[in-house]
Amino acid sequence: MKLLAFCVVCAVRCLAQLDYTLHPSDYIYIGVLKTSKYNGRAFKIGNDGFLVLPLIGRIRAGGITVKILEKQLTQRLSQNVPSPPHVTIAVVSVRSPKPDAPAR
Repeated sequence: MKLLAFCVVCAVRCLAQLDYTLHPSDYIYIGVLKTSKYNGRAFKIGNDGFLVLPLIGRIRAGGITVKILEKQLTQRLSQNVPSPPHVTIAVVSVRSPKPDAPAR
């Protein structure tokens, strides 16, 4: 029963991450089954909102959700690998919030 509860919590967290809107300075892990150029690496979204990735080059990531980026990466990587890749993204760390303006 505890294992089932743990699995449900993990599934809810994963689904919530798919709706997370990516921001500059976020770090994401990209897993791709058809190529080892991504696996085991974290990528930082640049201050301009773009990622620079192997086989793809620059792609906008800031301001879109994880789910949308997964779809875009799958489409772009499909041009470079023989069969459609399975792309998964996990947010490793998020940007730190800007401090509030000091009170006067």
